Amino acid sequence: MTAADVPTAASEPAVAAVVALNPAGLDLRTFEPDAQRRLEKQVGIDEGRLLDYSLIEFVRPGNPPMQIHHGTRDDVEPIDSVRRFRDAMVRSGNECTLLEYEDAEHGFHYPGNSQYFGDVIDTMVRFLLDRIASK
Repeated sequence: MTAADVPTAASEPAVAAVVALNPAGLDLRTFEPDAQRRLEKQVGIDEGRLLDYSLIEFVRPGNPPMQIHHGTRDDVEPIDSVRRFRDAMVRSGNECTLLEYEDAEHGFHYPGNSQYFGDVIDTMVRFLLDRIASK
């Protein structure tokens, strides 16, 4: 047996891509201070620590490619917060695609009650397969 016959260790596992369906908590800085305190209590986060969990704070160069599906009438995470998150990702040099669904509310993509279900699944599968195939 030669050195060429010895299997090499697989590369470190990594996230190839992320798909977010109606994400919440992307930019918690947009919440009013009273709303931040209520959310901290509701979720059980130590007082004054909510922003530590805001996903926009974790945007760095080298984040995995991301595809976001979000309704423009989402009352849980306003579309403007999602746009700010996408813009922060792009400014950091990351791939981040936001697919906006006009007049759709939070949870718009659930099967059985959505005209968008098929489109969301098809688009998500194509995105993930393209990113996985390129690894």
